[in-house]
This record gives sequence, C-alpha cells and structure tokens, in this order.
Amino acid sequence: MSSLFIPTIGVSNGIEGKPINKVIDSAVETVVAVMYNYYDTTLVSDNSSGIMTSSTNKVVLNHYVPNRSNLNAPMPLNSFLALFYPTNAGYFNVNPSNTNNPAIILSSQTYTSSNSSHDNFSLLQFLLKAYCTNKGVNVNDLDPRMMVLLQKETFTTQSLAAVRGTTIAMSWDEVINSLIASGVMFPSGNEAKKSSAVVPLCVVLNYHSFVLDIDLSIKFTYLVDITGYALPSIGSPAQPSYH
Repeated sequence: MSSLFIPTIGVSNGIEGKPINKVIDSAVETVVAVMYNYYDTTLVSDNSSGIMTSSTNKVVLNHYVPNRSNLNAPMPLNSFLALFYPTNAGYFNVNPSNTNNPAIILSSQTYTSSNSSHDNFSLLQFLLKAYCTNKGVNVNDLDPRMMVLLQKETFTTQSLAAVRGTTIAMSWDEVINSLIASGVMFPSGNEAKKSSAVVPLCVVLNYHSFVLDIDLSIKFTYLVDITGYALPSIGSPAQPSYH
C-alpha cells in the first residue's frame, strides 16, 4: 500500500478523491496535535468519548501573526518546524527551550470578542468564565482561597512548551501526506518558481483545571508557508486521485 494511503487524522476537509472537480477550502484548518496537561493512557486508546462540547468551554484564538504590521503574514516553514518538530524523527514535540517564543506563549495570543478582534488571551479569565457560566455563580462569590490556588495553578502554564501531559499528534510526514491525500495541496513540481502553499495548521490544548475541576479547549492556529507545494484551483492540471 502506498504511503499516501494513510488515515487523514486531524484533517478537517476529509478525503477528496478528485480535487480538480471540487476545489478544497484551504482556509479550513488541519489539527496536527492535541495536547493535554495531564497524563491519561486512555486518551490514546479510547476514541468513544469526547470532551468539552459546550461553547463556554472552548476558545478559538486568532491565527498567530509573526509580523504585527502584516496581519496576513504566514509563518515561515522553518520557524514552525523548529517549534513543533525539532527532532530528527519528525515527530511533534514542543521543545522546552522554546518556552519564551511568542508563538506559543498563551498571553501573547489574541481572540475575537464582541468588543474587539484582538483581545489578549488569559487562561485564568477563561477558566473562571467557563466555571461561572456552567455553575451559574458570580466570580465575586468564589472563595478567595480558590482564586489564589487557581492563580498558582495557571502560573505554571505560561506557554505550550511548559505543558506536561499526554499528546496525540501526527508526524510531519503524516501532516504532509494527509494534506495531499485530502486535496488541500499538491506537490508543485516547479522548484524554479519556488511555489508554496499557505495552510492553516492547528494545535489544540485541552487544559484541565484541578482547582475548578473544569476543562477548557484552546485552539492555536498557524498559517504555515509550506514550500514546494501549491493550492488547487479551478482550471489547474488534474491531480492524481488517492482513492
């Protein structure tokens, strides 16, 4: 069986056998890793139960922008790989030496609210919001001791590099093969023009607060400029089917 026939785990678009007949929406993100801040062996083996289905327990961050003067600037491929695929084997791993990189610092991210499109993200505030909404209580009525413990707990998670727990992720080869198999992009075969495809890649952090006993799902999105590939378009040469 060809290496292209792999499960498209994490690809939101799904398999498209004939990408030339239906242009794939390259703006649909591809989840490459799901991180948990706790160890649980059943997360890898048990696929029957989902978590955090309530909108109050989820936050979608704005895509990370390397250059604030250009909000549409993609992240260079080498920068993305250095953050998340630093090993020779090409497997997902947030290197602890990258702790201070703004691309993975939680407080350096922004989200869109009803008042602004670039509010600074706060893990503490979103945990409190989720807890108070689900429990139907006011934040001012919480035990001060709980507030102190929550601040101590969230302080240890300043960036993705500080997360210690279970991770389910694709290797970089699996990411590339999944994007190709789903018709999101294809090898350009034109090195002279140095073609590249800008694809949204996502890392999800499922954070469990042991103080509040509540979960929060946080989605980080990176627009990655993948060289040597191109996005499908109407009228482009037919690409091979992977079914």
